[in-house]
Amino acid sequence: MTTQGGKHQACRIAGLLALLAAVLLPVTSAAAADRKVTPTADTTLIVFGGIGYVEEDTQSTLYDILIAERDGGEGAYPVSNRLDTLVSGAPGATAGFPTLSDYPVALYRADAESAMKAVSRGDTLPRYAIGSLETYFGRILGLIFIGSYEDHFTFEQRDPLKKGDSKIYSDYFTTSVSAVLFDLQTREIVLSSSAIGLDITKVASEPVYSEKDKRLHFAKSYLNAAELAFSRLRMLAAQTDARSLDNRDARHMVTGIWVGTQGARDLFEWDKPEPGTDMCNIPNGCRPGSKKCGQLAGLLVHGLTSSLSEAGHATLPPLNFSDWRQDTAYEVGVRLHLPQDRKSMVGGLRRFSISPRLARIKHVAKLDFVSHEMSPDPDGISLTDDYYAQLSRVRARTNRNACEPQGEPETIRDEDFLGVISFTRHASQPAPSSESEEAYFKYAIINALPKLSKGEQ
Repeated sequence: MTTQGGKHQACRIAGLLALLAAVLLPVTSAAAADRKVTPTADTTLIVFGGIGYVEEDTQSTLYDILIAERDGGEGAYPVSNRLDTLVSGAPGATAGFPTLSDYPVALYRADAESAMKAVSRGDTLPRYAIGSLETYFGRILGLIFIGSYEDHFTFEQRDPLKKGDSKIYSDYFTTSVSAVLFDLQTREIVLSSSAIGLDITKVASEPVYSEKDKRLHFAKSYLNAAELAFSRLRMLAAQTDARSLDNRDARHMVTGIWVGTQGARDLFEWDKPEPGTDMCNIPNGCRPGSKKCGQLAGLLVHGLTSSLSEAGHATLPPLNFSDWRQDTAYEVGVRLHLPQDRKSMVGGLRRFSISPRLARIKHVAKLDFVSHEMSPDPDGISLTDDYYAQLSRVRARTNRNACEPQGEPETIRDEDFLGVISFTRHASQPAPSSESEEAYFKYAIINALPKLSKGEQ
């Protein structure tokens, strides 16, 4: 990713088979002479931009899935097509956004032209009118799904029904997707909801090795997250009218993570930095180049964002935590690969702002400690391993367009923020490996994350 001026970062989000809003081209005098429509502030059109990703390196599987779907290659999964159906088939005449627009979400050129004719009361559209939707609508919003996190880990455990070194496996495919509405003129996200997706394989005698099978499970996980994020966005939009879209006071954003005890730091390769009061730029404690720590950061940040979205809060997506810690004040660039029918409605690269300054309520996700307890079962034949992960969060309200908290940041703890996972093994079998323990603690974290927004009003 490229840092501009030390503050802004351009991330490319490539989407496939998508419509991303009208090209906001200058209006020529000749075309203007034909126009009889004067747009008003309350005429809004929402256009669909499909699904994209933050970085090819950190969402490599999503990139492969979308490229294969575009090219019709072997192992293609209809992720984009499924999302087209999801958006176009949403209940209601306006695809689930009746409080924001009087017109259906436009997926194709014909959809946009239909809305333009409705605005112009049936008048014949001028030639090339599709290139200047701003002439017909006071506001144009882009709807896009953004995949920003993916992780695959394998549970390896001893078969509790057998003695010796017999093992069984289960694979976990974790993703995060944000459903985003953004204003193409101001380049600002106005409404967003996020969700964590999880696809778990059945217990088997060996882990998932095939790249084709991995893509299938990731595709299921991404679709699960996207469908959930879209559902949350629709529910949030139902409580929001067009006039309140730009209200930053109620927006939340997770801006960083913190790791507490030494045991947790050692496990996830976190070197504690000096804390600061800047809620926009939380110090990065990951050891340089540690993918293990980067994946933990992504899981905690996207997990808390998902929890806040599930609780009905407007959340800005933490796209800078796709895998490892990046700057938190930047713009995101959107570039799409589109079928011919949609190309005339897309102006190439689009950028929108994702600075934490756009949210007044900022959070830091914390992993307080991890622990492992082993206890013999009463039968004397088996042992139970319990893996615990205790989470908490820090919350602060800041002034508008600011990073310094108003007063002391609040640390929120609750017994429901404790995640646990248990396994049983034969007493003669050895303890799980360190690699297995890392996976167990990750899943304990996943178990705790949905409740991490508890207490947020």
